[in-house]
Amino acid sequence: MIYVLILAGVSMMAGLSILVPRAGYALGLVVAVVMMLLAGLRGDSVDHNQYEFLFELMQIGEDIPLPARLFLGKDLLFGGLMAVVIAAGGSVAMLFAASAVIGVGAKVIAFNRAFGQAAVPLLASLALYFFLHEFTQVRVGIALGFLYWALVEYSFDRPRRAAVIAVTGVLFHASAVMLLIYAPVLRMRGTPRLVAAVLTTLALVYAVPLALDSVGILGERGELDATGTGTSWLPVLLAFVKIALLSWMLPAVRQRSPLPLRPLLDHCLLLCWVAVAFILGFQTASSALAFRTYELFDAFSVFIVAAAFVNGPIGTRLAALALCAVALLVFNHAGLLVPYSLAKF
Repeated sequence: MIYVLILAGVSMMAGLSILVPRAGYALGLVVAVVMMLLAGLRGDSVDHNQYEFLFELMQIGEDIPLPARLFLGKDLLFGGLMAVVIAAGGSVAMLFAASAVIGVGAKVIAFNRAFGQAAVPLLASLALYFFLHEFTQVRVGIALGFLYWALVEYSFDRPRRAAVIAVTGVLFHASAVMLLIYAPVLRMRGTPRLVAAVLTTLALVYAVPLALDSVGILGERGELDATGTGTSWLPVLLAFVKIALLSWMLPAVRQRSPLPLRPLLDHCLLLCWVAVAFILGFQTASSALAFRTYELFDAFSVFIVAAAFVNGPIGTRLAALALCAVALLVFNHAGLLVPYSLAKF
């Protein structure tokens, strides 16, 4: 199976990048190209037909004036990307290829700035979220690439640059604006940081369902779990197991990581805890909302898992490996690893 071969190849290059640090940059580029090709050249996925529909909708909506036409792609910059592909005479396959290049490319920049190499964090990304985002939720995949980059810049005390990059991510998927709400919280330290995070999360858990329900979004979205508006026990259990492992891993990983990387890892763990609060807090409103917000915030666990592989002791590396393996099993069980087929350009 092509997924097994890709995973094995990426794992080998990630291991080489740890053993031969000077080759890390080049190996990261190779891994990035492999992942871009894997996502960009695919001919099918769970949400593939929905993106085909959006593409065809924009094609027949050429008489709609700009910028209104761009919102046929749901989000402004994604609609702009669709419009550029259509203007260039490209097909929907070109849209997927361009999306993979942009999304994975932004992650490569973020990982290189954080770790000085991208092969290992790209391996973590491949296992933990690649098949959910780059393969399925394409707009989220692009948005998270820019948000990863923005958080790295923010952690390295470049707030203005981070703001521009983060807004770019929001314009690819509007839900990413929830992450920006936590930017002031991340600047805090100690008890005020914890109190602010709890109060912000409680406010969002109360306000977001009301806001979405007022515009008729809740109730119309298909539930992601079989239990109506509630979230089934399995994702909740996995969320608690994962946050427990991440919380256990962080002190040892943080101690062995370079000083500039430590604030970034702290920020990521806080966002992962917020993710758990969301999957619990939103479940009575909508399992779709609970899951979407959880996976959006929990996606930042990639940095902790990558740091464990690069800098952590053997125990944390084994824990990181276990998290990656479980994630792949979950994606396979959910049917996200559809049989691979090449796109027709």
